[in-house]
Amino acid sequence: MSIVRSGLVVGWRSMACFFRASRDFIWSSFEGNSSSAGSMSTGLKVFQSKRMTMDEALLILNIHDASNQEEVYRAYARLFAMNNPEKGGSFYLQSKVFRALEYIEKTHGWGSLEEKYSAAK
Repeated sequence: MSIVRSGLVVGWRSMACFFRASRDFIWSSFEGNSSSAGSMSTGLKVFQSKRMTMDEALLILNIHDASNQEEVYRAYARLFAMNNPEKGGSFYLQSKVFRALEYIEKTHGWGSLEEKYSAAK
């Protein structure tokens, strides 16, 4: 009986250590502690803020540099069409793509895509 009891105690302690280590890993990735979180921390840091950053906008549009206006609009058009809810896409992802373009336009002072369409009509 004592062998079973000691086995249960060791098992519970092992599980507690595992869960504590998992919790510490997750929290360190949110805090940006790259020593224990590895490369996951850099990806999580981008999405910590409620406001969009340039890094997040570039990740969403899958581009490296926002200075080329044509490349930004090409990436936007492709991703916006790909996530069209009428064709089975995600409205949430489509709105993230739109907000990424909106942020880049605002940052670079390009004027909005809506202004360009209304001026063309």
